[in-house]
Amino acid sequence: MHTPPPARPPGGLDDGPLQETDALIIRSVDYRERDRVLTLLTRGHGRVSALARGARGSKGGFSAMLQPYTLLRLRLRVGRGAMCTVTGAHQVRVYPGILADLQRMRVAGAGLGLVGGLCPDGQPEPEIFALAMRWLVVMEDRGDPAAV
Repeated sequence: MHTPPPARPPGGLDDGPLQETDALIIRSVDYRERDRVLTLLTRGHGRVSALARGARGSKGGFSAMLQPYTLLRLRLRVGRGAMCTVTGAHQVRVYPGILADLQRMRVAGAGLGLVGGLCPDGQPEPEIFALAMRWLVVMEDRGDPAAV
C-alpha cells in the first residue's frame, strides 16, 4: 500500500533536525495572520508546542490535515527554542463519530486535555499516548458519551 506524501506547509523551514512522530492535537491557537500554534501529544516526544506556518487558509490541504480528534503523522523540525515547526502532516486515522456529535467532542476534548496534562513537556510517555488513543476509540465507539 502506497502512503501519500505528507502535506507541506507554505514557507521556509527552521534550522534543525527533522523528526517524524504520531501526534494528537490537544490545543490549537490562531497566531498572526496565517499560522497556528499547536499543543501536541506525541508518541515520540511527549507534549510539545509546534508552529504550523500557513495552517490557516492553506490551499495545499495542510490546514485540513491539522484537525482535532485525528491521529496525525507529523514531520517536525526541532529548532533552537522550545517550539518545533510542523513541516509536513498526514492523517493516519480520523474519528468521525466524535466530530459529528458536539457532546462527544466536549467529552473527548476534556479527556485529551487531562491526559495531555499528565505528560511533561518534551518527555516521551508512550503509556500516556496509548491511553489517549484508547480514549478516542472509546469515544468513537460509544453511542452515548455519558455512558463512558
